[in-house]
Amino acid sequence: MEVILEVEHPNGSRTWHRVGTQPLTLGRGFSNDIILHDPYADARHARVRRDESGALALEDLGSVNGLVVNAERLHGTVGLQPGTEIRVGRTTLRIHDPDEVVPAALLDETPTARQVEHAMPHAGSPAQAAHVRLHTPPPRPLASRLVATALAATAALAMGFNMWLGSAERASGSSAVSTALGFILLAVVWAAIWAAIGRVAIHRFSFALHLAVVSAAFLVLLAIITVQDWLNFLFPDSDAVTTLAAIVNFSLVAALIAWHLRFSSGLRPRHRWRIGIMGAAIAVGIGAVFSLTEKETFSDVPVFSSAIKPVATKWIPTSTLEDFSQVSRSLKEQVDAMSAKK
Repeated sequence: MEVILEVEHPNGSRTWHRVGTQPLTLGRGFSNDIILHDPYADARHARVRRDESGALALEDLGSVNGLVVNAERLHGTVGLQPGTEIRVGRTTLRIHDPDEVVPAALLDETPTARQVEHAMPHAGSPAQAAHVRLHTPPPRPLASRLVATALAATAALAMGFNMWLGSAERASGSSAVSTALGFILLAVVWAAIWAAIGRVAIHRFSFALHLAVVSAAFLVLLAIITVQDWLNFLFPDSDAVTTLAAIVNFSLVAALIAWHLRFSSGLRPRHRWRIGIMGAAIAVGIGAVFSLTEKETFSDVPVFSSAIKPVATKWIPTSTLEDFSQVSRSLKEQVDAMSAKK
């Protein structure tokens, strides 16, 4: 029986090979039938052959990292059946049936160069000519850079505008510009670090993708902060708002790490999310330590955790004067009791 061997390389590219009766070898060496661009694979890593019963099997050839099947590392022989998935180094091998049904082809609506040339002379105006040019999609690397730049610029402007609205200083404009520039610097450094990790792990430097991820995460964070500020204003005594915000922020940090790992590692989704959750837990733990070590000074000035919002008073939950008087009497009794003990 013939099978189709799908090889997913660490950089995300894929190749397919028909495996029949003849054995074939896999590895980094150029003498192999299937050459792997993977620093974690041996020169001659494994061999596909028929076993005694005639079934296809993948045999490890004494490699350093062996074969990984179902999260278990083996140094032996693994049977190959349609649906089998094996990791060789950072390369993933999948077995397919030659008769496996594939999805229908997508309709390609991208105009050809001849169609664009034919449409340009008949364009009645410069606007129509520009319309023809715009319908020719840019190359994918350029598109990813444009998206990343747009997201970073949007996040920087949003943070600067948010700082300007919330500032009561005379020079609030300079603070807003400093905030926007600081975000851009932080996002560029953060994206460069993840891109360098990807260059080492899977030999792919995806700076634009990482910049887009961190910029999108900051936009979501700003939206969360805005919603939380409104909820704190409308429900100042509710602990549910703080708890919900903590859960959402934890999920955002975990998602941020998982998406960075998607473009900088060969890990499976569940492993990426596991690392993301662990990273979010570490971040929460560090934040909790800082909050516990922070010294709070007593003040008789009441502190309100939210700014006043432009909303009608009928929508704001309030307490009656009788409730306020009752709370005041209760506090006075507690203070008098404490004074009497002294």
